[in-house]
Amino acid sequence: NSIGLEWTIQTHEGPFQLYRTLWNTILTLPTDQDTASVVVAPSLDSHTLHRVAVTVNAALIKLDIPVRITQVYTPYKDGGRRSPYGMIQLSPIRTS
Repeated sequence: NSIGLEWTIQTHEGPFQLYRTLWNTILTLPTDQDTASVVVAPSLDSHTLHRVAVTVNAALIKLDIPVRITQVYTPYKDGGRRSPYGMIQLSPIRTS
């Protein structure tokens, strides 16, 4: 099994633009395939990324949309082995 991965770069600063980018990505993410999408947000800190992820996941559950934020990658600090930029991964959920 291979999973397709789509990348989107968030070029604008601020969480409101990230919300827009995430929703546009959610609307175009095929839910019937093995595909995930990663949105890169180079200008946002880890606290803001987590806050946006929790808010969007809550909305996805409430609206019964079969997509979830499955991972939040935070930017590294002090030479740690994390991603160089903040990233949010979206994946369709399997409904049986």
